[in-house]
Amino acid sequence: MPNRYGAEQKFFCKNSDDFIYKILSFNMKLMDVSYETEEFFTDIDSKYIVDGTCFSIIRKNREKMEISYQGKTDSFATKECNMVQDAKNYDEFVELFSNLGFYRYVMVEKTRKTYSMIQDDIVYNIILDDIQGLGCFVEFELIFEKNDFDSALIKEKMDDFIGQFSTIDLKEVVLPYRDFIAREIYHKNFKREFKRILVNIFDIIPNIHKNGIKEAICENEALLNLKLIEKMAKAGIEIIILYNDLSEDTLNYINKNMNFDSKYILKNTDHIEDISLNDTVIIKTDEQNMFCSLAFIMLNWYHKE
Repeated sequence: MPNRYGAEQKFFCKNSDDFIYKILSFNMKLMDVSYETEEFFTDIDSKYIVDGTCFSIIRKNREKMEISYQGKTDSFATKECNMVQDAKNYDEFVELFSNLGFYRYVMVEKTRKTYSMIQDDIVYNIILDDIQGLGCFVEFELIFEKNDFDSALIKEKMDDFIGQFSTIDLKEVVLPYRDFIAREIYHKNFKREFKRILVNIFDIIPNIHKNGIKEAICENEALLNLKLIEKMAKAGIEIIILYNDLSEDTLNYINKNMNFDSKYILKNTDHIEDISLNDTVIIKTDEQNMFCSLAFIMLNWYHKE
């Protein structure tokens, strides 16, 4: 069975109407119009973000679902692995990924139009993505199935393909969509310089209760959140963890299982007035897994900005 490869280049498009007119002049057919959400996952060490690989759940028109993995770019093209699944099983897959150590990073929401033609056993796609909060992007894509392929030839075909649209004002995009979204979230939540963050223990560990015991903290998601706190501290982010009404056993367990140092401060909410908030960011999380997403985003953008 031949391997499936995809080569793509993305651009920001100021005027999508002019671009669509140009597409139609090449007799490319509109194959699909859809609303898509692509939810990206990563591991505790952010391997899937740092390496530029993709691990995601794609949901189309809120009905179809696809599990997608794209490996590192190899000689201009990327090997893809996609599995179509029943959208009703979404929650089960998220739980499975969580148990395997993969957690939510960002969600990309887009309206997508796909135009296509086939030449010399290569599928030429032009994809217009109107991305919520970002604008309109154009993706040139070549899809081909080969056991061996000539990367130089594929690159030449891609350059020729893009060159036919040289009269359109396009600006090349170097970041994947997920990183654009993550950067926007980072800027929205961390608009100014800060020395520390303040987070509530009940946001870090969603399932902990007033008389919490070890089992409440031992759940996989809770352990990941604790590990994220530890990684943030190692990245140089001072963290104040607020708590109230926790049993002594639970506090002892937290202290025993986390390597607290000067970067960690456990404070009872009764003493919040002792904290200077001038250079402190307060992380308020209302949805389960939201803290995980913010923590990953901070870890990946804190030293870039």
